[in-house]
Amino acid sequence: MSNIEDTIYNLPNDEYHKGERFKDFLSSTQIKDYMVSPKFARYKALHPEMFEISIEASEKGSLYHDAMESLVNTGTLDKDWKTLAVDDLHEETVNRTIAKFHYGISAAFYQFFEHERTGVWKEFYWVMQQKTAPYDAVFVSAANWAFHLEDGIVKMGASALAFKKLLDQHVYCTQNNDFDGAQIFIQPGFKGRRIMVPDTPAFEKNKMFNFYNNQEQ
Repeated sequence: MSNIEDTIYNLPNDEYHKGERFKDFLSSTQIKDYMVSPKFARYKALHPEMFEISIEASEKGSLYHDAMESLVNTGTLDKDWKTLAVDDLHEETVNRTIAKFHYGISAAFYQFFEHERTGVWKEFYWVMQQKTAPYDAVFVSAANWAFHLEDGIVKMGASALAFKKLLDQHVYCTQNNDFDGAQIFIQPGFKGRRIMVPDTPAFEKNKMFNFYNNQEQ
C-alpha cells in the first residue's frame, strides 16, 4: 500500500503535474497517452519532466482539480472548466473541440473512477469559455460523449467506449509489463508480422500534373 495521501489539495502545480510521488498513479492525461502508444505512455509517465504542460494547467491545474474534487465530494455532478481559442461557442465548434482534445475521454475517466469510489454515476459537465473578450461561456453536458445514466441503464457514448479500451490496455500493459510501441495499432499479417500498408489518400490519388515539354506524355 502506498503511504501517499489520497488527495491533491495544496499541492504546488509543478508537483501535481510532474511530481515524483505521482508517477505510479493514472491521470486522465496519462490514459490518453496510450492513444499515441503504450510505449509513449509509459515513457512519459516515468519522465514527466521531459514534457511541457499547458500554461493554463501550469498556472491553474491543481486549483481546478481541487475545485472539482470539492464538487465530487459534496455535489451530484462533476464539472471541468475549459477555455477555448474560438470565435463562437456553437454546438459544432464545441463538438469539434471535444473531439480534438479528447475531452470526452477525460470526462469518462472522472465518471468511471468516481463511480468506483462512491458507487454513484454522476453527470459530467464542461464550462467552456472563450479565452478572449467578451469571454462568453456555455454549460455543456457530456451525456452523449461519456457515461450517462438513464432509466437505471448506464449508456456509453463514443468517448466512454474509447476510455474503456484505453483502461483495458493500461491494465494489460501494467500487469504484463508489456509497453509496446506504435506497431500495436497495425493488425498482424503473414506470420504475425506487423507492417503498415497505408492507403493512398484521395487527394493524392486525384493529384495530376503534366510536363508540357514532352509531347509524348
